[in-house]
Amino acid sequence: MNRSSLYAAFGAKRDLYLHAQARYAEGSAARIAAALQGRRIDQGLKHFFDALIDSIVAGPGRRGCFIGNCAAEMARLDRRAAACVRKSLARIESTFRAALEEARARGELPDDADTGALALSHLRCAGLAAGRQGQPGPPCARRYCSSDAALPETLMPRRLPCP
Repeated sequence: MNRSSLYAAFGAKRDLYLHAQARYAEGSAARIAAALQGRRIDQGLKHFFDALIDSIVAGPGRRGCFIGNCAAEMARLDRRAAACVRKSLARIESTFRAALEEARARGELPDDADTGALALSHLRCAGLAAGRQGQPGPPCARRYCSSDAALPETLMPRRLPCP
């Protein structure tokens, strides 16, 4: 694609960047939904977080999380970037919440489980695991997110000490 075609399709470089960030968030939400679909919630979460951490550790280039990178590098200086980050995080949180609500309806979570708080906890865990700029999150991310011992307890927000 030549420069004129790129600018005709997206306008400025910034618009292309924000479009790419939105597409990344769509893909992230789809990967979460696919990992959780057809599984008990504890197994779906374990599957998702194991795959996430494995892709970060073994993935090519170790680029980190595009949403986290955008939040850290652009959102504080650019209102549109900040809005894009908020929308992306809300979409991912909503994907977790929907799966948790389905799990509660199936009896896999207590009736009084706060699916909103749990979804936010898993969103934060995904951010912790992904790290920024290709640096995997602290070693406790794997322990918190994917440890057999942590599931199904991982469903309830809690703090684990990091080494």
